Amino acid sequence: MSIIKYLLILCVVVQFANAQQEQPTPYDLIRPTFPLTWDTTVFDHYDASVTKKRNTIPKIKTTPFYAPNAFIVDTLDQAYLDAINYHMSPIRVNQAGYLENDKERQFYYIGTASTFEIVDVNGKPFSPAITGTLKSSGHTTSSDWTIVAGTNAATNDQMRYRVDVTGQSGTIMIGNIPQGLPTDTRLRIKVGNDISSTFIISDQVYTMVKDATIKFYGINRSGYGDSWFHPASHTKDGAGAVTVGDKTEVRNHYDASMAGTLEGGYYDCGDHLKESQTQMYAFMVAAVMAATNPDVDVDHYKYNHGAGGHDGVPDMLREAKHGADFVLRSFVRAKGVIDDMALSIGAKGSDHGWWGRPENQDGLPVDGSPSATDRGGPSSRMVRLGEIGSNIGGETAAGLAILGKMFKDYPEYEAFADSCLMVAKKMYSLAKAIAQGKSTYDGDKPIKNNTSAASWSSQAYNGNNEFYDDLALASVALLYATGDKQYADDMIRTRNLVPSGVKIGDKGETAPTQEYMENCAGCFEGGWFVTNDKGFLKNVKTTSWANSYTFALYALYKLILADKNKAITQYGLTEDEWLNAVEDCVANLIYNVSDMSEGAGNASIELPMGSIIWKQNKVTYDADWYNMASPSGEWIYNRYQAGNILMSWHTSMSPKA
Repeated sequence: MSIIKYLLILCVVVQFANAQQEQPTPYDLIRPTFPLTWDTTVFDHYDASVTKKRNTIPKIKTTPFYAPNAFIVDTLDQAYLDAINYHMSPIRVNQAGYLENDKERQFYYIGTASTFEIVDVNGKPFSPAITGTLKSSGHTTSSDWTIVAGTNAATNDQMRYRVDVTGQSGTIMIGNIPQGLPTDTRLRIKVGNDISSTFIISDQVYTMVKDATIKFYGINRSGYGDSWFHPASHTKDGAGAVTVGDKTEVRNHYDASMAGTLEGGYYDCGDHLKESQTQMYAFMVAAVMAATNPDVDVDHYKYNHGAGGHDGVPDMLREAKHGADFVLRSFVRAKGVIDDMALSIGAKGSDHGWWGRPENQDGLPVDGSPSATDRGGPSSRMVRLGEIGSNIGGETAAGLAILGKMFKDYPEYEAFADSCLMVAKKMYSLAKAIAQGKSTYDGDKPIKNNTSAASWSSQAYNGNNEFYDDLALASVALLYATGDKQYADDMIRTRNLVPSGVKIGDKGETAPTQEYMENCAGCFEGGWFVTNDKGFLKNVKTTSWANSYTFALYALYKLILADKNKAITQYGLTEDEWLNAVEDCVANLIYNVSDMSEGAGNASIELPMGSIIWKQNKVTYDADWYNMASPSGEWIYNRYQAGNILMSWHTSMSPKA
């Protein structure tokens, strides 16, 4: 099948499949379950006076789904979930579980007890009893939090109820789970009358966490994505008004003939926007992880993440295909013109402010009436051009290039693989040209829509003003996929890829000048891995949608450098280039870990450092909760800490410099 024919079919084929609700899956051992007992008085603490709405608190005090240890269903009223969170156990255990060969399986208890016991999932003791001792950390803690349940963020009466909670306080006691416990079964910790959440001991712990992550991808799928969580949604995307940034209205009306041309992709973060910044990041991460860790990317699920069958493709790789399908669909709609592609869909007011079920919005009228324009219906689903730039273009090219190589191993997807690689090359051409301040790309095609490398703003996100990390990752992925020398040159050889003072934005912005430093561990000799800060340094920024440094370095090592013979014979590096790149890659990972030190950290780890003398040779962290730096004390805090964990893990997986 030809590439063009494949892409045309891709645009018109609709995958009819009933969305399936929760089924048993490989990660069941770490799925949340109901507590052993239910507090029927908990709703007495809910404050419903914060809203004028009625019946905001369930009249039935105990959810009809409740049974001790039963899986918490995904359709559960949020009020019942908050009821569970009202009573927090003073025992803080790693709910993801522990590996069988972990020498230390630490947990915390807040209080004065000195002993603990391991019990089964029902809270029953083993025979003989399995016990241990608690020791004081020397530190105390206290906690309180407020739960505010919302309804519609677009209205003036946004609250549903409010709950003020006083949490645990006292001495932080440390316990270690003994060796020799049953594996692959749920266990609990009991201290006095308090009992913990469940945990497991298994060598499959991280596989289960990965499976849970993939299922979250399934929740966020849009279009005919066969989501296990919701039916097909926003299937008419592509018919709304077409804009370029906040300036130009290309088309100001609904065009039914374009309905469905941009279905698919991923929702942003619980709302119904499809943002180029976040959905292309999610797509890229899935692709990079599938390529760098193929030995653990197993085929547990069918495409809809249901149990009881497989689809013949490893799960993370198959998930990345969902993201790629949306990009290819956009390419066809743009008639092969990369600069005309739309990777962002939706309006901030209606699609970000109204949090309802996405499948309900397809049925809203499209005749221009108020109900069609202010609740995320087809008429308000704007098609937004000019939100690719060098940063998103680099991430997108990287993901496509990886899939273009990996899906070659599946004959039934050969046309798809060819399409991915073809679009990846064109997307990289655009991203590179914008970074270099050029007015044309891919031969002599003019650049009209994407006029800023990374400083553009979208409906919900501001550009992160950086692109070297994304283009570095793209050069790695394209070298991995093609073996073409030009990508090796762009990766680590060519100097001054972006000339000093070149304009990279429509507001006169200039690119940060690449700076070089000779004989420096961590200072690449050329290519996109040289930034305006000598090394490939992200400084005090966490790994997130705006920051791909860690992914670029990790992919460089795993895909290009890990096998010396391949690096030289397949990817064209000299032995000296290979050796220097390994050193620079690992050194930058270490420097970047040190920059994520907790400012008030009371513990530290010494790091092997290179010769960038202005970087500290240790990483500091909070000894109680192991926190590292975060750009926000409250907003999406766990996401930033997860980025720190990812970076630290990547560093530990690389060879010593």
